[in-house]
Amino acid sequence: MAHPRHGRIVDVLCADGSMSVDVLAERLGVTPQTVRRDLRTLTRDGSVTRTRGIAMATACVGTTVASRRDTDALTSACRTEQHLCEIAAWQVPHGSTVLLGSGAVAEGIGAALARRGGVRVVTSSLKVAMSLSIAARDVEDTRADIEVIVAGGVVRPSDSALFGTHIRAFLTDYRADIAIVGVDGVGADGGMLIGDLDCAAVLRMIIEVAREVWLVADSARFSNVRGFTMVGQIGRMARVYTNAPLPASIAEICDGRAIEVSVAVPMSEEA
Repeated sequence: MAHPRHGRIVDVLCADGSMSVDVLAERLGVTPQTVRRDLRTLTRDGSVTRTRGIAMATACVGTTVASRRDTDALTSACRTEQHLCEIAAWQVPHGSTVLLGSGAVAEGIGAALARRGGVRVVTSSLKVAMSLSIAARDVEDTRADIEVIVAGGVVRPSDSALFGTHIRAFLTDYRADIAIVGVDGVGADGGMLIGDLDCAAVLRMIIEVAREVWLVADSARFSNVRGFTMVGQIGRMARVYTNAPLPASIAEICDGRAIEVSVAVPMSEEA
């Protein structure tokens, strides 16, 4: 790591797990172009993994063999999830109002929408709103316009998610064209689960008020079901984006409800 900033980048990524180029640039007080140059260097020496605008540290101080395996699995899952987010975001019709909650899928969709523009985004996450605003500001093509509306509520310091009664009242005033959501797991009965009690009520409201809801979920969400709070049924979805054929029980539900299921071709490693 020739430059002191390189060590700072690795420290930040080790602490946060992953971060977009634009958010990392804001954190360090440098331009996104500078961060991209630094990340290319760190990627070559194996300190950082990059995928679809997201950077993750792979060489944290004190990393054990077991935790490195966990990091490799997380990196692979991150690549898959980001790939699915890219596919879903680029299928949003121009001029749509898109409703996003908080979490990795919301952040991935937000990053992809910022690159294509032409939409209005309503979000319950300050982190999503800020990354959208920064990315949109850096897009030179004036056609890539994007409007960001932030729902009001109580801010959770750990991830800048918004929740509470105020946000529920706010969301009732909107009828977004599309809500794009992620969950922790989908049970065999089609029940969609998350493990975040604070955000569960917000996600239920998002699913309720949107005209159409799309689910982005990699295959692990169906095979290794996590979460304990029900936020809705997969039968409410209009589209499902995943990376492997759905389990038989879920596929039957989707067929019966005429839900469009997109199974992504596995994404090759970045050059």
